[in-house]
Order: sequence, then structure tokens, then C-alpha cells
Amino acid sequence: MAALFRIDCEVIALSKRTMHIELELRLAAVRAERTEIFRKLRARQLGNEVAAKLVRELDLLEARYAN
Repeated sequence: MAALFRIDCEVIALSKRTMHIELELRLAAVRAERTEIFRKLRARQLGNEVAAKLVRELDLLEARYAN
């Protein structure tokens, strides 16, 4: 019984670590996408209005992931 409890605890801990890593990767992707949008904006490959909409969507995603 104790061995099963230990295994369950290990599985739960691994699951939590995996979820945390996945969240960090998602946040990193959002930040990278925002950086690319600003790069394209500076290079005039993207208009102000489009960039603002895209950044707003990324802000919302980042806020959702941060909570």
C-alpha cells in the first residue's frame, strides 16, 4: 500500500513539473512571437493596426497563461 502511495505521489509530482514546463514553453513562444511582430513592424513588413491587434491577442494569451 505504501509503495502505491509513493508511486502516486511521484506521478503527481511529475505531472505538475510537466505542466509547469509546458506553461513556460507557451509563455516563451508568446514572447518570441511578440518580439517577431515588433521586428516586422520596425522593418515595415507589418502595419501598425495589424501589429496592435496581434500584440493585443498575445497580451490576452500571456495573461491567461500567467494565471
